[in-house]
Amino acid sequence: MRLAIALASYYFIHSLLASELIKRSIHQRFKQLNYRLMYSCISVLLLVPVGYIYLSAPPVMYADTGIIGRFVLLTAVILAYRLVTLSFRKIRFDEFVGLSSTQSRHLVTSGIYQHIRHPLYLAAIVVLIGLIAAIPSDRNVIAFIITAGYVAIGSHLEEKRLIRTYGERYIAYKVNTPMLLPRNLKVFFKYVVG
Repeated sequence: MRLAIALASYYFIHSLLASELIKRSIHQRFKQLNYRLMYSCISVLLLVPVGYIYLSAPPVMYADTGIIGRFVLLTAVILAYRLVTLSFRKIRFDEFVGLSSTQSRHLVTSGIYQHIRHPLYLAAIVVLIGLIAAIPSDRNVIAFIITAGYVAIGSHLEEKRLIRTYGERYIAYKVNTPMLLPRNLKVFFKYVVG
């Protein structure tokens, strides 16, 4: 239960800090502050107590999946790594975390983004599925459920912001490109693995 509260609180704060209202409010008070960098640092720091709660909670195991579960986890981690690296081929990591303030204002719709709109969210979900396959415990199921809920809500909030920023261009992209699950899995996996 502590883990569910910690994760839900983390995702709530994470989304709240990403809201335009909070950004504007902080920017008005601290004009020279690099908000994106501060947001990234706070996000990482807030993961520390969540990680502590996760690791300190004794897991209730549902099964022993043995070598097959570990193989699924390894495969999931490799797939998630590819999703993340392909994402950062199209968006600059330094801009993403706030190390560079020259944020480009163009809508990225090529590369991995031509297949799905949210590859980083998909990477998180894939890792959690792999973790459940390797270690099917209550804490991993809780982490998956809370994170999947956050992905649903967080992606909706992010897309509202993207529509405000890019307007009709993003709406057309949204109509033509799935959120998390690609239309053609064979083409998608060929792209990710290739």
